[in-house]
Amino acid sequence: MTQEALHETLEQEIHALADELRGKQTAEMTSVEAREVIKAALHERMKRVDIGVSDAAPTPAPNAVASTATPGGFSAVLPLYANDLPREQQLRVEQLIDVALHQGLAVAVAGARKFDPIILDVLHDALAGKLYNLIKERGLL
Repeated sequence: MTQEALHETLEQEIHALADELRGKQTAEMTSVEAREVIKAALHERMKRVDIGVSDAAPTPAPNAVASTATPGGFSAVLPLYANDLPREQQLRVEQLIDVALHQGLAVAVAGARKFDPIILDVLHDALAGKLYNLIKERGLL
């Protein structure tokens, strides 16, 4: 799959999530409520990921991507509760976020399923925040 096709997959996922959010958006909806709608939609998409993809999904090595930790040791992309996880698990989730943004949600979810279930949970929460921000930045709401 070409780089252009990979990014096209991500763009389609972002637009589909934005469409779903717009369909449920009300005038008084707060950003917290909008994030929850994104989380729910993302959760449904993650449940539908074809398990057969997992054989082809990359298994990121813990040091394959530069860390996004802040000087205090906290990750800039992960939810706060993830700071209690071992650093190796934090790095794995950060790498899977990168996979999701470059290769699509299905590949990242399939990769996350190879590890402890907490990896998929943190990936879900981190992607919900990241995708919500991307939707807002692009003016899709």
